[in-house]
Amino acid sequence: MNSKIFLSALSIFAATAIAGAATYALFTASAGSVGNTFAAGTLNLTLDDVDETTPAPTVIASFNLPNMIPGVTAPAQFISMHNSGSIDIAKIKFGTVQDSSTGAGNMANVVQFAKVRTGSSSSCSGSDIGPTIAAKLSVTPPFTLADLQAHGPYDSLPGVDTAGTKYLCINFGMDAAADNSYQGASTTQTFTFEASQ
Repeated sequence: MNSKIFLSALSIFAATAIAGAATYALFTASAGSVGNTFAAGTLNLTLDDVDETTPAPTVIASFNLPNMIPGVTAPAQFISMHNSGSIDIAKIKFGTVQDSSTGAGNMANVVQFAKVRTGSSSSCSGSDIGPTIAAKLSVTPPFTLADLQAHGPYDSLPGVDTAGTKYLCINFGMDAAADNSYQGASTTQTFTFEASQ
């Protein structure tokens, strides 16, 4: 009887093995996708101004005010910011570094950002963002070149879409409280712009 049980068990095992093997005998097909490319986009911020109309990484003397008078605000001058990259620029950091200073008084302490506007043309018809910048720098408006140096850069100038242009228009003035120590003084500044996505 044991041999019958053994043969029965062997038959069941063999049948299960054959059925299992049959389960794996299916048709198959394969396909693939080749040549998939993953490349990083680019941020490319260039500038121009009233004197240099071809966008470049560096422009010279965009703001030139040779005979400032205490209490007087000059007409607006501009820098235009261009995005020639393939990614939208979400915001732009704006700062300044003093290159040189001559005279008894440091002009960076009395040259004020009387009005700061951005826009889509050199007239910059937008509202004054100077008070917003001053608040971000934790200073009282109008803020000065020295304030932007000490507490900056300001990190939230509006961005620029791909192939777009944004203008930064600034009316500079000289603090009305500037005394005689500032007569004949000057400062040379490098304005810095850093784009981010």
